[in-house]
Amino acid sequence: DTAMDVDLTNAPRTSWIKAEKRAKEEKRNRIAKKQKRKVTNQMTFKKNPRTGKK
Repeated sequence: DTAMDVDLTNAPRTSWIKAEKRAKEEKRNRIAKKQKRKVTNQMTFKKNPRTGKK
């Protein structure tokens, strides 16, 4: 038995669920932020003068 296993089994179920929920929300926020940045980049992106491609 490793210490981690014991910790997980001893932790109350609710706090476990809370932690998972928070992790999921953080992930979603991170992805949303990335998407937003991507969109703003596309809007501000100018044509590359060297290649003439967008």
